[in-house]
Amino acid sequence: MAVKVIKRTETQTGTRKVKKIRKNGYVPAVLYGQEMEATPLLLERSQVIRERITLGRSLELDVDGKIVRVIVKEEQVDPISQEVIHLDFQALSAGSTVTVSIPIVLVGEPVGIKKGGILEFPTREIEVELPTEKLVEQVTVDVSNMDIGDIIHIGELDLPPEAKIFADLEEVVVAVTVPVEEEVEEVEEEAAVEGEPEVISKGKKEEEEEE
Repeated sequence: MAVKVIKRTETQTGTRKVKKIRKNGYVPAVLYGQEMEATPLLLERSQVIRERITLGRSLELDVDGKIVRVIVKEEQVDPISQEVIHLDFQALSAGSTVTVSIPIVLVGEPVGIKKGGILEFPTREIEVELPTEKLVEQVTVDVSNMDIGDIIHIGELDLPPEAKIFADLEEVVVAVTVPVEEEVEEVEEEAAVEGEPEVISKGKKEEEEEE
């Protein structure tokens, strides 16, 4: 679904005006491309957070009813709050190839969680190179059938065949692991067994010799 944006007017430019815009819950942005003039825009901050609009992300913008496929070429982040305060969108031309960061979204609840397992999700986005007409908003991973010990790697993701992946295909995307406490208990039990002193029984003959 395209993200609806508002065209920024001339009265919304300037440092003071931009600060007021941000205070009112909007993120200033600009849209540019090979066959279009730079267009100042406004996005609701809640949209930026909800849609995870960050550097390298590809998405569609609804600009006055016109759908434009774009990529986030630059972003400015507040050094204190770490909030995005400005975005640069580049309109994508048909037939071109771009490098983008695609978010990974999990669906379902692993069966291993019901058995006491823990869901680990270390890789939340993937950087790929794709033709603009093959770009996808996100990569969905169904984790419903994952049991304790199951792992999904980057090489198992459902991506367009044209995608050039820059990461290691064996990198872990999501895994269902054993709780740390259980692992520690098992290690302690093994250590206790290994640490038990060996009892050597003496025969009757050896006891008589010692006397």
